[in-house]
Amino acid sequence: ATGRVPGWAMEEEAPRGRRVFLNHLDSYCGRSIGKYLSTCVVGATLESLEEEEGDENESPVEPTSTGESYEIVGTLSKPESDDLQFAKETYAVSMSLISDCLDNIRNIIGHVK
Repeated sequence: ATGRVPGWAMEEEAPRGRRVFLNHLDSYCGRSIGKYLSTCVVGATLESLEEEEGDENESPVEPTSTGESYEIVGTLSKPESDDLQFAKETYAVSMSLISDCLDNIRNIIGHVK
């Protein structure tokens, strides 16, 4: 036993619609990470993307409509911020919401108020 899981087994176990919490979705960092992750397929690897890459002129891999992409949720640094189409939901800070997400990305170098 090598400890490796076959690719077909990983595909079956990949979570669908995994929620990712991002702090300050309206900041440059939060917006960039959120936009990127919202186009990524849950469970995809660079290896699988390289196999699907054949022609440089082909369009990038897009998530299917079956809920395989990451669901981006998070807080805003300014409540009046808009133009966050990639975000499924925005919240006021709530520790219970953060703990409901499997993945949390927070800005730990931001300004303390």
